[in-house]
Amino acid sequence: MDPASEAALAPALAFLEGLAVARRRHSGADLAAHLVGTQALLHSWGARGPLCRAGLFHSVFGTEMFPVELPPDTLRAEVRDMIGAEAERLAWLFGQIDRESFTRQVTGAGPCLSRSSGEPLDLSALDLADLANLYTANAVEQLPRLPEICAVVERALIAPCDALLLPAARTALAAVRSEE
Repeated sequence: MDPASEAALAPALAFLEGLAVARRRHSGADLAAHLVGTQALLHSWGARGPLCRAGLFHSVFGTEMFPVELPPDTLRAEVRDMIGAEAERLAWLFGQIDRESFTRQVTGAGPCLSRSSGEPLDLSALDLADLANLYTANAVEQLPRLPEICAVVERALIAPCDALLLPAARTALAAVRSEE
């Protein structure tokens, strides 16, 4: 990452350091290290800015696999102010989505659902592509450290997303799979 990009990320990194969740253990590291690694992968793959910024915050709202206490209502607004509305929405969706329903929507077998309410989430084609790349960066960053059962779950989630992936994401995913 170039120095200008690092300087632009400094406030976001400082904000993350202040979150207790960022210091929690995650996939053999702490969440903050995983978030930075995920963002760096997206950046290296040539992902657009909002997606890269979403990568830096993708699990702070919790996920099915990484539950967190209900964050304060102000957290979404603070994150939105820091990384922009589009990036915050992608990070929030990443945490809200019922993963199996995401795969169903990608394959045309049903809508994507909120894991908390069960209600359908309104996702555009761009949302689906961004989230597929975010799920892939999340997996590629941590698959080498995950127990096999977790790796199986991650692979099942992103396997149907191949057509939505950035070329560099597809290449990185293939490299991780060949190492397993």
